[in-house]
Amino acid sequence: MIEKLTPQQEKLLSVYREKWLAKGLSTSRINREEAKKYFTIFHNLILGYKERPLIVFMDSPLTTWLATIFLYQIYKLQCEVRSQVRSQVGWQVGSQVEWQVWSQVESQVESQVESQVKSQVESQAESQVKSQVESQVRSQVGSQVEWQVGLQVRSQVGSFVYPYLAGNFWAGYFGFYDFCNKALKIKFDVQDKWNLLLKTSDVSFIYPFKEFIVISEKPTDIKMRNMVLHNESGASISYADGFEIYSLNGVKVSKELVITPAEQLDPHLILKEKNAEIRREIVRKIGIERVCNKLNAQQLDKQGNYELLNLDLGDNRKRPYLKMLNPSIGVYHLEGVPPEINTVEKALNWRNGTEEKPVLLT
Repeated sequence: MIEKLTPQQEKLLSVYREKWLAKGLSTSRINREEAKKYFTIFHNLILGYKERPLIVFMDSPLTTWLATIFLYQIYKLQCEVRSQVRSQVGWQVGSQVEWQVWSQVESQVESQVESQVKSQVESQAESQVKSQVESQVRSQVGSQVEWQVGLQVRSQVGSFVYPYLAGNFWAGYFGFYDFCNKALKIKFDVQDKWNLLLKTSDVSFIYPFKEFIVISEKPTDIKMRNMVLHNESGASISYADGFEIYSLNGVKVSKELVITPAEQLDPHLILKEKNAEIRREIVRKIGIERVCNKLNAQQLDKQGNYELLNLDLGDNRKRPYLKMLNPSIGVYHLEGVPPEINTVEKALNWRNGTEEKPVLLT
């Protein structure tokens, strides 16, 4: 039973963290010939299929998703295949690996490794690629794709849900167990299968079926600032086929907001936007003073960094908005409040659902 990390093992924590952070943020191209050989073995050894699959590579999660739909229609797969991939990979590899680690590592060591490798990679690679790329790419593939082509697709595939593996977006998970396997020398009973699963980190999203496997390339470019997705002049994530994601300070926004010069943006965008984080980025880009000037702001009340302003919505309508400074990032927010509110105190009570004034805006 491993009860404590040795000094050498502690030093290796940062090595594994950086290794898997690099994997999670990688933009390298897939060696397709090597990947074909590997995924053929993966298809047989882990998924248990004897047939040699058709292996298709696409340039982005969008075209990967569309190719999967196309091939699904061709092969007319049975619906039960959907859950089979995740359950086989999870049961044959993931659960056995986890059980062996838990049975050989004391909880304090597990938490130390997890905090140093898995959580830090997650907070950077996964938070900025998994939870931002995956959540953003998947939300693009799950919302923007639906918005763009979903009506045509939905009519053909109905409620079909695709099994997928997340490739390098599982960097945090892989980093944790890779450290346990190699640095702590915990050998897994399913070592060959684990090694195969680990190699999925060389690619991005994977849609494995009995007859075919569709694999997505990684982005060609990822732009970040302070370890969050950010690009003030273009896409924060770019793929070879033109699929892009736009982000400001870690917030997914529209292409128009990013590429339009600040002086050409209409401050009335703030009044139309319901998402508070996007609204904050609009204010940040346009500038709070210009916003207040263009919307004919009239101060109704002021307390410290809080101001209650009447903003001109047009059509002779004026409504109160709470202007707030977020001290942690030094950015102003504007948030609409009910028309009957006429003081900062009432606005804060309404916003927070309490009469207790917040110490810091969150």
